[in-house]
This record gives sequence, C-alpha cells and structure tokens, in this order.
Amino acid sequence: MLSHPVTSMQAAESAVPTIHMYRCASSGAWQNALVADGRGATEIPASVDARLKLSATGGLRASADINVVNASFGVTSAGFDVTDAATTLAGYAGNDPTALAAITGIQAMTLSPYSVVAEWTPPPQPERRIEWGYGRPVNVYDIAGRLPSVPVLRDRCRALAVLELIQGTGYEYYSYTAWGDDEAALMSNGSGDEYTIVFGEAGVFIRLFDHESAMSPYAAGDDMELWPGLLDGLPPEFAEHVTEPAFCHDDDLIATAVLWRRTTDDHWHAGAGITFPPSRGPYDISPDGTDRLGILCDDIVDGYVDFATDYYETDIDRNAVAHVAALRPLTDDVVRALNPESGLAAVRTEVAATGYPIASAVS
Repeated sequence: MLSHPVTSMQAAESAVPTIHMYRCASSGAWQNALVADGRGATEIPASVDARLKLSATGGLRASADINVVNASFGVTSAGFDVTDAATTLAGYAGNDPTALAAITGIQAMTLSPYSVVAEWTPPPQPERRIEWGYGRPVNVYDIAGRLPSVPVLRDRCRALAVLELIQGTGYEYYSYTAWGDDEAALMSNGSGDEYTIVFGEAGVFIRLFDHESAMSPYAAGDDMELWPGLLDGLPPEFAEHVTEPAFCHDDDLIATAVLWRRTTDDHWHAGAGITFPPSRGPYDISPDGTDRLGILCDDIVDGYVDFATDYYETDIDRNAVAHVAALRPLTDDVVRALNPESGLAAVRTEVAATGYPIASAVS
C-alpha cells in the first residue's frame, strides 16, 4: 500500500484515527474508504458522502453525509495544515457504525486538535474503472491506449454534453458544438483546464491544456515553448489545428497534451518520445492533465454520476444517466429525472443542436 500523509504531523495519541482514502479522478475529491480508531476498523462504501476536496486557491471542503466543513489549507512538506474551519451544526444521534466512522474521519482531518496521517489506498472495484491509473501518474500514452474507437468516443462526448445541458447551469462543464465544417467536444472547468476534441473528415484531433502542469508553455517563461515531443509524428492532415487561434496565444500553441487518430488508423497516437516531468507529490496524478480524459475511456455512467454528485452537490438519477449514455431518444421524463426544475421543452433546441436523438412528441 502506498502511504501519503495528507496532514502535517504524526498522530499525537492512540485515540487519533488512521484514515485510508482514494482519489476520485472524475471529481478530484478524496473519498474516505476506511477509518480505524479505538472502536476498530470500519470500511466506508463509495455510496457514503465522506469526501475531502481541495481547491487550487487554498479552500477545503469536507463532507460526512451529516455535516459539511469549510476551511482553508496550506501545503507543508508533509501534507497540509487546516485553518479557519467552520462546520454546519446538524447533529447525528444514530449509532450506525459507517456514519460514525465517516464523521470521525472527516472531523479528525479538519476539526481535531491532533494531527492525522491518512494513507492512499486502492479504490473499490467500481471506482477502478474511473481510476485505472491508480498507483502511478496517468499520461498521454496511457490515455492513447484506453480511448475507444471514434464512433464510441463521439457518442460519449455527445451524451456528456446533453447531461450537462439538462443541469441547466448556463455554464456546461462538457459541451458539444459545431466547429467550422467539423464538430467538437469541449471540456472546461472554469479554472483554466480544458480540452477540445475535433471530429473532422481527416480524423480526430485532441488538444488538452492543464494550467498547473509543469508542461505548460507558460511555465517556460517568455519563450512560450511547447513541451518537447508533443507534436512529434503529427500527420500533415492535422497541421491546421496547431495554428488554430482558439488553441493559441498569439501564434503559440497552448497545450500540455495532444492526441490524434486518422480515419484510416486502428489506434490513437501521441507525440513520440515525450519525457514527462517528475511527480510533485501524491496529488500530482497526471503530469500533462490527461486524467481529465479518463471519463471517456470507459462507460461514462458511473463516471458522470460521481462527477455530478460531487460537482453539483446533489443526488443524480443513475438510470436517467444510463438512458442518456446509451443515446436513447430523450424524453421529458428523463429530463425531469435529471433536473426536476427543467423539462424537454426547455432543452429541446440545444439538445437537437448536438445531434442527440429526441423522442417524438406524443399526440
């Protein structure tokens, strides 16, 4: 088992729990998997909301089904220190051991006067489909070996976009749109991380940018140099994308990963001979940011449910997600199952623009 401290000091006394956690790649949150204290060791299933999420701006949010803790954190050489923690006031009067363990684990990491060491543990098997890169960083070569065929990839991208349209936020994390004479699937988390998957006549071109990656052209200073090897072997059919204004700063391509697949290819390609920077710690799970493509490498149902539950902080109907993922014609019932405040009429035009099928109106 790999051990990574996630708070700054060793446990001060035997009553302080030991916590095992795994990272949900689709949401970036850390899920408590097991808490061991004076009452023994209790496993916590993924269905229990016992998660810790760290933001790039130093914010921390922890939840344990009953309460939520918001705090600030500062990175140390051994993990992080928690400060300014504030919690909601709901109490728990029950005696369910799983709920008690979840509360104990989250409170120990955020509100306890003691310091806790948490261990990085393998995710349960249902999560492994999402976190297949567990145990070592995920890079463009891993993704190239896992991405599906072009038709399957297009279907998954289209389904993700429709699921996001139904959420009705006005800012879609995943989208699907016309791209000149082509089509494109886009991801943007609003913090500077993004990808674009262009589906064209020559094939598919993927450009991804992770703004915190050491491979970012901005990390090279004023020279704005692309990381060596990213474009090595790129076929001339895709050369126009390298100078696409939407992908460039001035005339410089802004990317930390590039993949492609021609219509005549039987597999995905990436630049030859890329040497990746060393990992900067247990949270640096992907040197080039390609873990963000992981949701597309397997059936998206569980990946999207996990993402949306955490990102939108709400329950989401798995059966309705499965309906959309299978590209079954969209109905009003499915839309309302995913967003009770919406309906098919509210999203029909935008959904139709993605090419997703819509059920015929019942007369």
